[in-house]
Amino acid sequence: MGQHNKRMAYIRMLLNRLQQLRRDLVLEKRALLIETATYDRLWFILRKINSYFKIISSILAIFSVRGSNMLIRFLKRIIYIWRIWGMVRSTYNSFLAEANR
Repeated sequence: MGQHNKRMAYIRMLLNRLQQLRRDLVLEKRALLIETATYDRLWFILRKINSYFKIISSILAIFSVRGSNMLIRFLKRIIYIWRIWGMVRSTYNSFLAEANR
């Protein structure tokens, strides 16, 4: 009977240890999900944009064959608008930084 009690105590100890390891694993999983949330959002955005890239690249291929000058002008305008947007955004961010001082 003494060995049976020791064996049951050992099994209980192992089960308690296993339960604690599972709790620790759940906590680590939550921490990992919190840490990688920004990367996950970026990955999902890239996955969504991927289909648009396929469509846009097909359209650009057609335009490059039919009217390359028009395509070059269009790309220059896009780059110009992108630079203006960056300048406006940086100006706005610096304005907010000075306002918060």
